[in-house]
Amino acid sequence: MDEGSEAMVAHILEFKERMAYYRENPNLKGSEQLLQIDSTILDIPLVEGDSITMLKASEKYFDNILESIQDKYFMAEFTEKRLVSVDLEPVNGGDSLSINLIIGNPIIPYYPSGDWKYGDNLGQCDGGLYAPLDAADVLAMDVRNYFYQDPPTNCRWSFTNITDYVKENPLDYPNTNDVPHYNNNKIDNYCDYLIYYAIDNVTPYGTDEVICIEHDDEEAFYRQNYINFTQKCLDDAPVFLEGKMKYQTSIYIGEEKYNDGHYYLRHKLITRLGRRFAACSIPIEDISQY
Repeated sequence: MDEGSEAMVAHILEFKERMAYYRENPNLKGSEQLLQIDSTILDIPLVEGDSITMLKASEKYFDNILESIQDKYFMAEFTEKRLVSVDLEPVNGGDSLSINLIIGNPIIPYYPSGDWKYGDNLGQCDGGLYAPLDAADVLAMDVRNYFYQDPPTNCRWSFTNITDYVKENPLDYPNTNDVPHYNNNKIDNYCDYLIYYAIDNVTPYGTDEVICIEHDDEEAFYRQNYINFTQKCLDDAPVFLEGKMKYQTSIYIGEEKYNDGHYYLRHKLITRLGRRFAACSIPIEDISQY
């Protein structure tokens, strides 16, 4: 997905190293540090105070967590694959831990300039070339390139506290500067909203002009809007000791939906932010070898 896809997220690596350290040094006072648990995907018997010692957690659950991650990792149908991120979250209402991971296929993205179909992996407008890419993918790549920052020399970025900011209702973002494009109607399925949207009760719908996002005007319009949305996410992000959350990636989905008797096309925007750290001393690890 990007250069960060070769690295494990910093907190899972730190957890791995800390667990190994406690296993090797069971008499350390620190090994009795309490790891607060609200819930887990792996059943964890509660002890007094709804907590479990770090030593017990390291002995009993670390291997289970890695085994769960490995199972999902090997199921990914990629020729090459990288573990992009791992996030551990308590599940409300139970003694279980949700283990969420993202697995990516490390490729060098290439796409030519031109007109692209809105989404659904339809490729370019000229005969569906370069499918399964589509306009949503191309715009996501453009936004990634805009916000990408090189890590320090001989380092790579690692992220923790990864958070998704989702915009999935373009109707919430009308284009107040919209002007008529088709049939002299202001609402005409052409840049009516800051996020791509077209609905079947507005003319035209389903035509090449609507399905295709033109490179010279429409694509530029949406690209700038999506950059603005991303910047707003960064501006409003929580502040931690090291500063505000940083940009990790953009995932845009172009799809046709059906609701209330109408079909419509839209882009769903997912902006992923996290606490970013430069990993300069942790070697790249192959999860299949744990």
